[in-house]
Amino acid sequence: MEYYLRVEGVNLGNFVYDTSDLATIRGGSLLLLDAVDLVEEEIQKQLKKELSAAELGKIDTEIIKLTQELNRIKHDNNLSKKEKKQNKIKIRDKKKLIQNFGKSDESSLIPITKGASWGLFKFDTDSATADKLTNEVKKRFSNSKKYKHATFVVNLYLPAKDEEYKLSRSKAQALNRFQQLAQPSFAIPEKRKGICSYDKIRPADTKYSMPGDEPDDYLSESVEMRRRHGRSVKNSPKFFYQKRTLNTEFPDLKLTRDFEQLSECRPNLPYSHLGGKIAFIYIDGNEFGKKQQKCKQVKEQSAFDQQTRKGREEVLKELLLKIIANPKDEKWFNNGELRLETLLWGGDEIIWVVPAWQGWWMMKNFYELADRYICLKNNNAQETGKLYHGASIVFCKHKAPIQTINSLAKNLADGFAKISGFKQSNMFAYQVLESFDHVGSDLYGHRKMLINSLSNNISDLLINADDMQEIENCICQLKKAEFPRRKLYQIIHNYRKKNNSKAEKFSQKLITENAWDTFEKKVQKGIITKQLDNLKKTFFNDSNIYWLHLMELWDYVGTMKQF
Repeated sequence: MEYYLRVEGVNLGNFVYDTSDLATIRGGSLLLLDAVDLVEEEIQKQLKKELSAAELGKIDTEIIKLTQELNRIKHDNNLSKKEKKQNKIKIRDKKKLIQNFGKSDESSLIPITKGASWGLFKFDTDSATADKLTNEVKKRFSNSKKYKHATFVVNLYLPAKDEEYKLSRSKAQALNRFQQLAQPSFAIPEKRKGICSYDKIRPADTKYSMPGDEPDDYLSESVEMRRRHGRSVKNSPKFFYQKRTLNTEFPDLKLTRDFEQLSECRPNLPYSHLGGKIAFIYIDGNEFGKKQQKCKQVKEQSAFDQQTRKGREEVLKELLLKIIANPKDEKWFNNGELRLETLLWGGDEIIWVVPAWQGWWMMKNFYELADRYICLKNNNAQETGKLYHGASIVFCKHKAPIQTINSLAKNLADGFAKISGFKQSNMFAYQVLESFDHVGSDLYGHRKMLINSLSNNISDLLINADDMQEIENCICQLKKAEFPRRKLYQIIHNYRKKNNSKAEKFSQKLITENAWDTFEKKVQKGIITKQLDNLKKTFFNDSNIYWLHLMELWDYVGTMKQF
């Protein structure tokens, strides 16, 4: 009988984003990612056990028959020595084939989809084996020191005869949702010593005191376990990257200790003004889930999942090879430690944290590589379908609360870059936070305020990934021409005050030549005029929004150039 097994890690806020500690966040996120592989491994192991047990009796019977045949040949006086030898060889070869059949690694398991925290699997077995297999998966989680603190839902589903795959898939997911509603949001251990110093919710344990902290300052078992796992990945991240990219040649790497170290910057560097700031990048596939739901066959959805996962692996590999090409490059390394955090990887979602001066580079290179690798192909490796991503990037201080930044980044992508009309394009939203509190709870209202009198369309705040290189070129040229940045504030201020004539007067001063201008000054104004025109065409030609983009992005684009 054919069964479906669906497993999902739920209530992620209580296993990943319940603290602001980088090691704990990293540990929880990567453990969930590994959990899906663990489920596949457990299913495979149980199926192989049952295969071996089922075939054992048949194999033993066949071997007994062949042994008897060998004895008969040995005592058959009607056969010559040559005939006996030939028959013995044939029988022994057959015996070897039968014995090896019992050791076969093949099973009926089909991993249909493996996301960042969930997986859907199909396999063919009997009811007893299916039930035992499901219980073993549950035990694997509940008995594990690493996973017993997470909340997993595991459900087995047997479809009716001739039931459509789409219906079976939906019913398996519904069982997961029902189980999620019927259990606590997170695992609660017995009361211990006070409260956890990091998550402020779980009971703490005396044996998990944090080195260097106060004597009565303790961690809960859940936080300590995730923090320990996160620190182990920090000290040897190459194994994570090797596993996810299938590249065994990455050198020994170490990650920075925290966001403060990740964003540290020596003075006198071109990007030193961004020291202490990070870029929080969130990327999500456009309608990847919807495309999977349209799949009418298991093989169709499995092929989609495998192609997109393979594509992401290639993107990650190419990015890492670019980043680690020069281990002494301070843009990416702080005393030899890598300034890159992968907080979410899998499914169609990615979260990276990089120094603020590398945020634009990271986003631009992702989109360029994704366009090449993350697509649908036929059996002849010919592209048959283009896939798109909506994304966001938040530039903020390294001390900004990570839970709130994560929520802001997702709301930017889901509420603006991925809305109807942008499903077939690579759009992203960005937010510059000089002071975190200024955004407030009304994100739409805040962004509406930003475009006040500059544009009538809130989508003008988005950036098309295809325009990133042109935007970078323009800003670099403006910096080279010594564009007076202070004028931007005057121009935008007057537009917002609806004093358009004064705003246009300020803008004209930037490009109007005077008789007493030097040759160098005229050249500069010519460059400024050309690049402002290019920016206006790039940022929606019928509005003045390009002034706002220029002001907001000035510090974060073209940071590597010395002007």
